Amino acid sequence: PILKRRKSIPASSLPMKPIDEIHVFERIRAMKLHEKGQIRDLYIQVSNAMRSFIHRNMQFDALFETSEEIVMNLSRNSVERSILDPISEVFEESDMVKFAKYIPTVEQSSTIIDRALKPVKSVLKEIEREKERLAAESEASSSPENKGDVLVGTAVEKSKGKS
Repeated sequence: PILKRRKSIPASSLPMKPIDEIHVFERIRAMKLHEKGQIRDLYIQVSNAMRSFIHRNMQFDALFETSEEIVMNLSRNSVERSILDPISEVFEESDMVKFAKYIPTVEQSSTIIDRALKPVKSVLKEIEREKERLAAESEASSSPENKGDVLVGTAVEKSKGKS
């Protein structure tokens, strides 16, 4: 044949590039929607970014749930109030702007990205702390000292069984 077919690489074997969650919100800020008077678009973008963040980082499918369902899920999952309350406020305000033709104050619309970033940063810090904790536990359990203890313990157990 003249053209060779390339074998396609299954999507699951491609390494996923981690998403810079903060950058997603900063990209919205760079669009300057507030300054352009595109307030509704600003709130749609922030709300979608928050949904996507929750979907990727908080263990449930938030993309196709209502804002109320997301907040209820987070509440059921015992998310701390310091994280849950700002998320709830961002979604509530966004829904008002998107669906009820609510016009937020200049202060509200100019700070929506910062208010959305506050819980995002808190969750990211918590995820990082958890990764560090798991890495430390993994390192401790795979250290040579611990392996020696396991081997010695196994040898002691075997010798007890022989006597």
